[in-house]
Amino acid sequence: LLELRHGRVLALIRAEKADGFIYQVESADQGLTWSEPKNTGIWGHPPHLLLLNSGRILCTYGYRRPPYGVRAVLSDDAGATWHPSDGIILRDDGASPDLGYPMSAQLSDGRIVTVYYFTDAEGVTFVAASIYDDAFLRG
Repeated sequence: LLELRHGRVLALIRAEKADGFIYQVESADQGLTWSEPKNTGIWGHPPHLLLLNSGRILCTYGYRRPPYGVRAVLSDDAGATWHPSDGIILRDDGASPDLGYPMSAQLSDGRIVTVYYFTDAEGVTFVAASIYDDAFLRG
């Protein structure tokens, strides 16, 4: 869930059993009522949303098909559109789909940290983080 201006709330839904895409719903009344789910075009799960200082929305998510990893995508228009083809690969060296559950935060210096769990080629599962800046997100 991500609270935006004027009582608007944005939520992304994991729809693994349906088709693996992330779906989006919106509320204009602080979560009392919700729109019908729409496919964002983002394949993966589970998602996490962060409103960046720039006003853009960052969605980070586990990518549980080869190459396994953690990815990010941005919305420049408050979640109206997403551009998964312009997605950012934070990691693509996972050994299996046993990874994800990212959470992101923007630090006081503007950098972004995304924390997630990950499983390496030796089968070791651990918590890891990627730290990057806005320039990295712009490609």
